[in-house]
Amino acid sequence: MPPKSKRSLQLKVARRHRHKRAKTQECSSTMNESISEDVTEEHIIDTTLELSSIANPDDMSENETTEVIPVSTEGVVPVTGNHGATTEEIIPTFSDYDSQDDEEYTSPGETATEDELIHGHAKDWISSLDRDDVMSLSLVLHHLIVNILGLQLTFAAKVIGDLIGKSDRTVREWRGTFLCNDGSFPGSLQGKYQRTGVLEQNEELNKHARKYVRENANVKGRPNMTTASFCQWVNNELLPNSVLEPGFPRKISVDTARRWLHHLDFQVLDRKKSVYIDGHEREDVVAYRKKFIRKMVSIGFINEDNAPTAEASQCLPEDLRCPSEEQLQKTIVLFHDESIFSANEDQGTQWGEKDNFAIKPKSKGSGIMVSDFIDEFNGYLCLSDSEYSLAKQTYGDNITKEARQFLEYGENREGYWTSDKFLTQMDHAVKIADIKYPKDQGYRVVWVFDNSSCHNAYAEDALNANNMNAKPGGKQPHLRDTVWNGRPQRMVFNIGIPKGLIQVLTERGKYHKSMKLEDMRKEISTHPDFMNEMTKLEHFLRDRGHICIMLPKFHCELNPIERCWGQAKRYTRSFTNYTLPRLRINIPNGLDSVTLENIKNYFRKVRQYMFAYLEGFTAGPDLEKTVKAYKKVYKSHRKIGVNS
Repeated sequence: MPPKSKRSLQLKVARRHRHKRAKTQECSSTMNESISEDVTEEHIIDTTLELSSIANPDDMSENETTEVIPVSTEGVVPVTGNHGATTEEIIPTFSDYDSQDDEEYTSPGETATEDELIHGHAKDWISSLDRDDVMSLSLVLHHLIVNILGLQLTFAAKVIGDLIGKSDRTVREWRGTFLCNDGSFPGSLQGKYQRTGVLEQNEELNKHARKYVRENANVKGRPNMTTASFCQWVNNELLPNSVLEPGFPRKISVDTARRWLHHLDFQVLDRKKSVYIDGHEREDVVAYRKKFIRKMVSIGFINEDNAPTAEASQCLPEDLRCPSEEQLQKTIVLFHDESIFSANEDQGTQWGEKDNFAIKPKSKGSGIMVSDFIDEFNGYLCLSDSEYSLAKQTYGDNITKEARQFLEYGENREGYWTSDKFLTQMDHAVKIADIKYPKDQGYRVVWVFDNSSCHNAYAEDALNANNMNAKPGGKQPHLRDTVWNGRPQRMVFNIGIPKGLIQVLTERGKYHKSMKLEDMRKEISTHPDFMNEMTKLEHFLRDRGHICIMLPKFHCELNPIERCWGQAKRYTRSFTNYTLPRLRINIPNGLDSVTLENIKNYFRKVRQYMFAYLEGFTAGPDLEKTVKAYKKVYKSHRKIGVNS
């Protein structure tokens, strides 16, 4: 016999459904003719109350009797919920119910009938039940209405839904669920489903997506990354070039891309000052950061005694882990930085009427640059009155009481900050340090600077490849003589003309005819004499017996004076009147608002970052979480023996 076609099977099933539906409607119409059409929600409540009195005979007085109507129980399935409650336990009883004032169910000027009061109490009682009990009660009422009163299923569901505050569709779904689960209700899964995203399942996708956002979110000369551009990159490059398990999506929508970005801890932010991430983790910067932290360990700035945790102390280099007590006590580390305070800078927020904001100045206005030094033990670098008297006897008028210097920058004011002006300030600062921390008492002073152009300025005759031309002569400086492979080498011909890169590399045997100017500069920059050339600042401090250390590039979090600037600017912005004379008054007051205790806390914060880098963390959320965890360890007075 040939197999039946799919269309014939569909027609056969449709005929069966029509026959069944016609038979059901015929039976329902027959039953409805013998039943009063006035059956409403109140009739259901009356039936529920009668069942309540039967289920709780103890609540009736001795003189009360109840006529029990015999009801056939043939085919009735006992109802149980997840909590094991039987029908008798969930039938409403009002003897133990906290009665409320009848006025609650009536409007002003109206008198509530007995049926209205009972109706209101029944709804309140049902609202106090939990989900499983309400489902069981709805099934009991459904059985009473359909099998005893003979109403249609849909009408019964609507009446019950109005009573319990649910839709008729929900009541029908409960009944179907009960019949499909062998006479029980399954537990609710609300709040129990753990959504697992695609990025959580695949660490490689997570890693590549995070790297892409960090490198492309904001690139100079290109539009900022958007959710749509990120989505396009995922669909065109990330997913096609990744090994994905079955079930992984091959394309995502813009909404999904937005959820991915939130999952990666990225969000849309306003521009504000923060750590410069783009160059923060460059290979050369990370390599120098390791050298810098090793230097700070060697001078005793970070050690086992000031480690935030025992695990962090184990990351210290073994050969530098235990400096001497004298070395710890006699080493003074001075951090330096410059900052600009502007007259038109304010708090940035204000109270005002909606859509009626005060107009702010378009520019920052006139400004004052401040250059200063701090150490952990005395705060800002300055002399006391007695120390200043001693310094006057030694240096005369060539020394100031404090190392701080102000500059009202601008062409029509005091000009701009240059390396020569900075070295003039350094001359006063070194004299102050020699008076305050004398070498004959065992002190050694270490100066720490960032990588600004003033600090990295070279002398005119310094070995700097960027100042050299390819050919002899021209507008290039006369560089000083040097030593190459143990033999002296002059950088200028006997007639006084600079040799240039071609001649110098030829004498060193490193020149090739195919080399261009950039290639020659890159080659000679790798030679030891050019690599180890010191800046004017380093020469200045070495000649005076002091130590100079440069911070890693883009690492402002390792300079404690940066936080002093932030605290001082909070003061100046709170008391500004947008004029330069007021700014001259506010800046010293703002700097003085930074106490010695604040400075010590800022030094502690810098050490926390250094230890976090020693533990292998890089810039990002993990680094900040680690530093915050260090802070909790410091603040807790109950953690005894953490550093032991």
